[in-house]
Amino acid sequence: MTKTIPARSSGYPRKTDADRLRTLAWFYAVQQASKLDTRELELRYPATLSPRAPSTHRSCLWIKYKNGSVCPRDIDRPESPSLVSRIEKDFPGTGKWYRHYIWQLVCGQASSMDDVIKAYYRLPLKFQSKIIQPRGEWLSGIFWKNSKFSTEELYAIFTEERGLDGGAAIAALALESKICQRKYDFHLGIEAFNEWKKWEGWDNFENWLKIKHDPKYYDGHLSLPLFEIINSDNGTGNHYYYNYDDEDDDDY
Repeated sequence: MTKTIPARSSGYPRKTDADRLRTLAWFYAVQQASKLDTRELELRYPATLSPRAPSTHRSCLWIKYKNGSVCPRDIDRPESPSLVSRIEKDFPGTGKWYRHYIWQLVCGQASSMDDVIKAYYRLPLKFQSKIIQPRGEWLSGIFWKNSKFSTEELYAIFTEERGLDGGAAIAALALESKICQRKYDFHLGIEAFNEWKKWEGWDNFENWLKIKHDPKYYDGHLSLPLFEIINSDNGTGNHYYYNYDDEDDDDY
């Protein structure tokens, strides 16, 4: 009788587009904060604190983090904090770039109205109150949207927010507009997100990708599926990514 030996697992979870993007952003944030290169990071922050690992062992994981091909571990144990937590302790603020839910929104992993509502409830209370009515004030127990602010006004408010929560709020509003087929509001969301990116330093992150990365891992286009529409060429099978920068406001 032949035994089937299961394939050995590497121990790393299967990556999604959101995982790859948040890993790239996290590495960028860590490098900007620490001013260390991949070799220095490898020596200072080995992937494991296990005493069984030889001190000379280098797994080159930091090169893989830089390429987004492997995700850092982020599960804390009493005797062994995760790599993300260890670096967050030394360089506060880096962990948010890996842990924030904005990646699920912009990478298209959120696609339903339930996902939109969940995203709203993960926002700070001061953001929630501008979008969602308190539960006791829902009209007929169903309609939860706060009508005090228009979507355009909300975009203007969140564009001014310095932090990933501001970007997540804009992305969630854009996703809601996309689901509800509100083309004008969706296009405004693209503009608002691009404006927010400039303040948050995202443009510097994208420029770093273009300069530092091997084309094998990064082709010069940072894909954010939430904000991309693929247009079919009358059934020919040719697809193009829509260029919103050339869109005339009068065509909305």
